Amino acid sequence: MGSQPPASRAALEPLATLDPAALAGVPASSPLTVRAAALSAHLLYLGTGGGKLLLFSLQDPSNPEFLRLLPIGTTIPVSAILPLPSVARLLVHADGLLLLADPLLTRPVRRLGSLRNVAAVAARRASADPGSPSCSIAVSVGKKLLRVDLTLQDGDELDVQTREIAAVEGVEALARVDDSVFVATATGYSLFSSIAGHGVDIFTLPESSGRPRVRPLSGGDEVMLLVDNVGVVVDRFGQPVGSSLVFNTTPDCIAEVFPYVIVAGDSKVDVYRRRNGAHLQTIPVARTGQGVLIVASDDDGIGTELVVIATAYKVR
Repeated sequence: MGSQPPASRAALEPLATLDPAALAGVPASSPLTVRAAALSAHLLYLGTGGGKLLLFSLQDPSNPEFLRLLPIGTTIPVSAILPLPSVARLLVHADGLLLLADPLLTRPVRRLGSLRNVAAVAARRASADPGSPSCSIAVSVGKKLLRVDLTLQDGDELDVQTREIAAVEGVEALARVDDSVFVATATGYSLFSSIAGHGVDIFTLPESSGRPRVRPLSGGDEVMLLVDNVGVVVDRFGQPVGSSLVFNTTPDCIAEVFPYVIVAGDSKVDVYRRRNGAHLQTIPVARTGQGVLIVASDDDGIGTELVVIATAYKVR
């Protein structure tokens, strides 16, 4: 879909609809159920409930091209995909494991260390040296919050360094902004330094609140913390910035293509202006089967004009 149109046009306009299973040549007897999606430059990655990764080229967004399907295990449903272009890897969170793939899915996936029962993972947004062949991720495992540093070495090998940031229990979502790690639990939001390890509570959630969600915003300086249908925007130190955004529904998923915030839920996608929270557009989305709506944008592509909306069996 496109963005940043003239004032007379819709904020988002459809470019194409793709059937992942049909394009990949998967027989109808083995349907693909999309559970995760990610965009990186012109590449679209999809992860399925049956343990498959699919890669599509959006070089021509109106004519998506299937490139490759990579099985990672029939009993390993994919829950998140994080492109890590600085180290030429794709990080996959699947069934409590962290897996690494190459960006074109040409080689089998490899385990990242011996981590098991991973609850959440987040890659660092913003870097002092964007050209550095390294990246840092935050990982929640059991009662531990970990920092994992990856450095690309000669021969396409990765050096992996892991250290504990803090002891945190019940983590449901994470976000990394510079050296700050935002942690969401059922009871509230907190902020930890990935360097010093000290943490502070940002605010507590009411007992009746829905699932907490946290979303970095473009530029890497702000984060949105969700409280039911309200998006509270804070800076990387956890301090409120500007006004909160009030959504028409409690989102299943949040994405951003500046200057818009895009939320999905209740069989529709709503578009809001980031600056003032004005509601601009509603896009009905027909869903078949179980699962939430997934909205993906290129987190590192400031100025990108593509958004992907995925249901269990269709992507547009």
